[in-house]
Amino acid sequence: MISQISPRLRHAGYGFTEDNFMHMMMLDTGSSNRTRYVQEMALPMHLAIQTGNASVMRGGLVPGDFRGRNWNISTNQVNEERLMEVHHPQWHDIVRVFGNRARRFERDDEADVLSVTDEKITLKWDCWGVEAFKKMEDGTFYLSSGGRQEEPFSPRKKVAVLFIATGRYMTFWEEFYAASKQYFLTGHDVHYFLFTDHPEVETGDDVTLVRKPFYPWPMETLRRFETFLTVREELQQYDYIYFMNGTLLPVGPVGQEIFPMNRQGLMVTLHPGYYQRPRSTYPYEKNGMSRARVLHSEGEYYVAGGFNGGRAEDYLRMCRELADAVRRDLEDGVIAVWHDESHLNKYVIGRHPLVLSPEYLFPETLDFNQKNLMAIKPKVKMIVKDKSLQKHGGHAWLRQQI
Repeated sequence: MISQISPRLRHAGYGFTEDNFMHMMMLDTGSSNRTRYVQEMALPMHLAIQTGNASVMRGGLVPGDFRGRNWNISTNQVNEERLMEVHHPQWHDIVRVFGNRARRFERDDEADVLSVTDEKITLKWDCWGVEAFKKMEDGTFYLSSGGRQEEPFSPRKKVAVLFIATGRYMTFWEEFYAASKQYFLTGHDVHYFLFTDHPEVETGDDVTLVRKPFYPWPMETLRRFETFLTVREELQQYDYIYFMNGTLLPVGPVGQEIFPMNRQGLMVTLHPGYYQRPRSTYPYEKNGMSRARVLHSEGEYYVAGGFNGGRAEDYLRMCRELADAVRRDLEDGVIAVWHDESHLNKYVIGRHPLVLSPEYLFPETLDFNQKNLMAIKPKVKMIVKDKSLQKHGGHAWLRQQI
């Protein structure tokens, strides 16, 4: 075992080499519980487990009374250590659970352990709230879609949906509106703000028409936060605000799981094209002249610009800051590589928003990243129409370039 594992040993800020070796053996054998691992592997008792810091200690380096107390490995949960490989929408890491506290190996994120079994663990993170993880068949733990414990919500919330349909993008509005009425937050009071340059649009009482000019590509998407601020006084009257891209179409029930907790404030959605892919592939802005620049040491995930929102106060604050960043970039003659999306990815760094998986932005066609996305296809809530398809007119036609 040593010959197989030793080439991968590394100091990662969580212990000495012998600790690392012990942890690697546990992970390689699929064990997340230190106590049971020691018992099942029948490790010789001259290896004493020091529960204070989880070090593997050799005889003679600790007082005799300590060795006596630890001659038989305790089965008390307080003295158990668990190592879990965790897949979270925001990160993939090893989480060490010791007693009533948990900590990620690669970062300083720590949590209280509310409950723990071999199959499920519920953590209350110091920074952003409560999350539950369930063990899958491969032995790794995944964020439970129904396990995130929300702060209490009143039966109904006032929700504003922002939809831009200028130029030929107006072709998507009617289908989107009908699908949203059927699926999107049906237990709450949803009101739509339709930003358009079309002079005649028939709408219901739950739609507010906001006149705006059509901006040539890419200004329409780049200046969208500026667009939203034109109705900021009206938007302040709502509990939550959500922007939904013109090509987005709800196809399944979307409920209050998209409401961020107070400590989170915002909600963003992982980009389907970079889901479960290494950070080196993320198309962050690298130009140091741009306010959207992301340093090599920053960023854990890449979010899409097509579906985001949150508590009204937090969302409007984000709109103000990003509109200002875009304006200052333009004054300097700079346009971020992926426009508003680049600025959004910069903004969420160091914050802890609610991060949704691509089931809320699932591509209509699977021309890219198909393997990673197939696992979540059965639970898709919203799809993104493929603008390159002829039935939608194609990119150039929609952008009025032809």
